Amino acid sequence: MKILTLKKTGCVLSLLGLVVVSISCRTTTSSRGHGKLLETREVQLDAGRDFTCLLRSGALKCWGSEAWAEEQLGAGITKVAVGEFHHCVIQEFGLKCWGRNDLGELGDGTQTGRTEPKFVLGLQEGVSDVSVGDQHTCAIQNGAVSCWGSNEKGQLGDGTFGSHRPTPVAVLGLERGVSQVVAGEEHSCALKQGAVYCWGQNSEGQLGDGTFDSRTLPRLVVGLESDVTELVAGGWHNCAIKNSKVYCWGGNSYGQLGDRTYRPSAQARELIEAGFPLRALDASLTHTCANRSGAMVCWGLSHMSLDRNDPQIVDKMESGVGMIALGWEHACVLKDMEVICWGLKNHQNELGDQTRSVFTVPTLVRDLKSNVTNFSSDGAETCVIQFQRVKCSKRNKSRREPANPTFRGARVEGLGAGVSEISVTNRKCAIAEGALKCWGRGAPSEDIASLVPGFESGVTRLSDGGWCVLRDGGVYCFRDGEYTVEKGWESGVTDIVGGYAIKNGALQVRGKTGQLPQTVKGFESGVSKIYKDGRCVVKDGVFVCIGEDLESVRISELRVEHPPDDYLLSNNYFFVVTEGKLMIYSRDGEILRGEIFQGIDSGVTKIERTSMGICILQDDGLKCWETPKSNSRSQGLIKVKVW
Repeated sequence: MKILTLKKTGCVLSLLGLVVVSISCRTTTSSRGHGKLLETREVQLDAGRDFTCLLRSGALKCWGSEAWAEEQLGAGITKVAVGEFHHCVIQEFGLKCWGRNDLGELGDGTQTGRTEPKFVLGLQEGVSDVSVGDQHTCAIQNGAVSCWGSNEKGQLGDGTFGSHRPTPVAVLGLERGVSQVVAGEEHSCALKQGAVYCWGQNSEGQLGDGTFDSRTLPRLVVGLESDVTELVAGGWHNCAIKNSKVYCWGGNSYGQLGDRTYRPSAQARELIEAGFPLRALDASLTHTCANRSGAMVCWGLSHMSLDRNDPQIVDKMESGVGMIALGWEHACVLKDMEVICWGLKNHQNELGDQTRSVFTVPTLVRDLKSNVTNFSSDGAETCVIQFQRVKCSKRNKSRREPANPTFRGARVEGLGAGVSEISVTNRKCAIAEGALKCWGRGAPSEDIASLVPGFESGVTRLSDGGWCVLRDGGVYCFRDGEYTVEKGWESGVTDIVGGYAIKNGALQVRGKTGQLPQTVKGFESGVSKIYKDGRCVVKDGVFVCIGEDLESVRISELRVEHPPDDYLLSNNYFFVVTEGKLMIYSRDGEILRGEIFQGIDSGVTKIERTSMGICILQDDGLKCWETPKSNSRSQGLIKVKVW
């Protein structure tokens, strides 16, 4: 990021697309270093893995995993550098760092982690810039660069490999005239008199010297020998601005170089069709963003643009954007004098709203505010039971999920009243007064439900979207145009979900064609309920989850006091409906602060992902909210209260 020093000379101030109108003054700008100054007040925004800081008028405002540090730092701060597990600030009396210190990255002469900011040895004055990498740190003191911490790939620039340094060492060849330094995962770069130099890890060509050989000393980046004014480093790639054009080099597995390829480049490549000029660059592990005349433009893989290798304007960020700060899975911008954040993760309050959730507020669906008893969806079509009758509505693909969802459903003919259960995830079927009625795939009509011969009564459960049903203790599945009994499940079955069934208290999984079902080891008795995806059950009154797919989400570690009525996995979150409450858990099993999601503490009986977002059945009404997506999180923007 660039520092703009503004001098009062007129009436309108334009700061990177952010326009401030003043009656009494006019301003001009001059550039130097990092951060930004607004009417002599410094404003800078920076983000790391799950931590974001705003620097304004020498005071720091932070939110996320380690926001406590701001209270220990006080005033007089001129620069903040936020990293993955350690962070630094330049203050009146020198450079301070805190966080993880396994390899000496804090520069205090030890390898002891610090929760309290400590001075970096030898850098108590004359420090103008600092940048943090994965496990190393670099700074500029009186125009000279020094680095400390991990040196496994030569990223300290002292001519050696491997020896970690807990105190600063001089980067050879950069003893004077350096204006900016940036640190990637295991490499470093600096801007000296308009030229870019890099050193350290070079497996992706991130040093830009035309090779893929790691270097222990700074190397000039090919094509960037002069006229460079801004420099940023991502994890394994870098970008710079030269003559108002953006050049990127290094890793490109996600299109973060913006050249419409996914090939790494050992030389700087010009960004394709960005719509110049671009300013206020920032880079994360897998993507890069910039300011284009007040619009936020990004390329690469992120929560804003899905795997795009050319620049795209971020939705709802078309104007008024100033500074940009990219975290791992969240982003913050200064827009129209407000800090706005959004992202896929909010476990550590990265978004600054104190909720630790990335979901918008659940809203009652128009026309479904009462008398709803059940619903089902395959993601594209949603059907509900209201007044014991079924209505279905397909998603309008040209429209985003609405903030105030509306259900424009048409009644399914042929069902009449008395519908108790419905499923549309595969076939479309319903149970009406014990009878099985279906429509759509495998049925005589796409729009009119008809009775399935032989299933006029005794049907109590639907599975696989009606592909299988439970009738009088036997399981019947649809094959070759008709329902036939499943071998081994002719009787004694009390519940079915997918390929699982409960028979005489044991959990069984459907056998291969022609084979009998197999009892799941450890679940030979005491099983009373299976949940909708077949991966969790109630055994001996305890909620238990099984299956290899669950090892990554670790649902078994959730502290659920009572067997839930329903649950839903959504990205990094696990929703649980229990005793009428809707609770939310993070993916690693840690219950989120507040426990109850959005204050929903009664009346909930069901949760499911639908064509209208995630929906719950609460007090016979349907409530829905927007879901976090991998290709767009501009919805549900959160304003952070910072001034």
